Amino acid sequence: MAFNLFKTNKQQEAQTSQEQQETPSSLSPHLHKIAEENKDNSITYEEHGYRIAGQCIGDLNALETALNTATLEIKFRQSKDQAYQAKCKQGIEGEIKLLEQQKQNLTDLKEKHNSNIEDFKQKQENLKTDIAKLRDEANRLKKNPEELGVDVDKSSRLSFIIGTTILTFLTLYLFTFYSSAAYSAFFKVFSIEDGAIASIFDPSALSSAYNDGVSELVLILLIPFVFLGLGFILHLSQKKKTIKGYITAGTLILVTFLFDAILAYDITKKLYELNRSNSFSTDMPEYSVNIAASDVNFWIIIFSGFLVYIIWGLIFDYTMEAHAESDKLTYRLKIIRDNIREIETKIETIYPSIEIEKNAIREIDSQIANLLLKITEKEARLDHTWHDTIYLKQEVYNFFQGWLRYIKGSPRPNTQPHQDKFNEFYNKL
Repeated sequence: MAFNLFKTNKQQEAQTSQEQQETPSSLSPHLHKIAEENKDNSITYEEHGYRIAGQCIGDLNALETALNTATLEIKFRQSKDQAYQAKCKQGIEGEIKLLEQQKQNLTDLKEKHNSNIEDFKQKQENLKTDIAKLRDEANRLKKNPEELGVDVDKSSRLSFIIGTTILTFLTLYLFTFYSSAAYSAFFKVFSIEDGAIASIFDPSALSSAYNDGVSELVLILLIPFVFLGLGFILHLSQKKKTIKGYITAGTLILVTFLFDAILAYDITKKLYELNRSNSFSTDMPEYSVNIAASDVNFWIIIFSGFLVYIIWGLIFDYTMEAHAESDKLTYRLKIIRDNIREIETKIETIYPSIEIEKNAIREIDSQIANLLLKITEKEARLDHTWHDTIYLKQEVYNFFQGWLRYIKGSPRPNTQPHQDKFNEFYNKL
């Protein structure tokens, strides 16, 4: 069989061994001669084995030495075969290039993560700059608000305090008036000694209502809030400088006036009927709207409630405007503080993103380190001499077949000891 030193890449990569270059320096002269002949592929290793067996006269003790010598010959030939060595190294070089490309890809990815970290840090710095600007604006507002376009009326704070004080007392007045008037209109039993003023401002209205029942007390306590609620709605309507707002405000004033008129009419009617029933005159007519319109007590009751209600609404509106004026600076500072807190929250949310990028970089560094280790290992393999184990075993087997052929033709053709020794040697290859 002629020498076939070239196998497929797959065979070479899977089945070659990394052995140091060996030279058959200890070859006997006749084996060296055979090796020189094999350079020209003049004989096969089977024929070579047959010749060596003849030289050794089929000595079993010489078999292992002959097999070792033949193995060294085969390895030596492969080590000198530049085409084969280049082909074996070509696959390793391809693997190295692939690993280098993977390393470069990871390096590029690492740079991208580093760039992301820099972007996140720059974003944080920009946000911190924004916070610094807002805090500077807040300090400037406190020192000179007009400089930043915040026109603060310094008298508005005093106006707000005065308006709140007056509004408090008017509220107490309206509460007392409407609770007393409601009690007089709905529940009170008048006597001849009661006058209009005593009917309106009854100091015992709450205690009398409490004695009469809880529901009666609750009713006269809640009625004043009806008028206060109407006054608050009136304030909201006046803020809308529209036709609808003016119509709503006028309607509320009219409703309040009618409510007051009904209470005044009911109270003055009870007083009139009481006087009429106790009068000796028989020409007193029944109480009517015309009589109420000419009754001074009717108008006293209306203006004691309705006029104060209008004043309360105007002062409430004025007090709210004063509060809004005095609160311009506070409101502006509150907006700044809210913006600062919002920006600080954004800064805090960036830190986890930076940590994610750092973890990714650490993972990439670990992968690059593993690739560098593999590249180093494969580069070291380029300096090795490559041997085709399959080819080596095949030629050693062919060599032994030639040896057996000689034994079988010898006077003592006992091949089994030779086969056993060969099997032991072959399994170690």
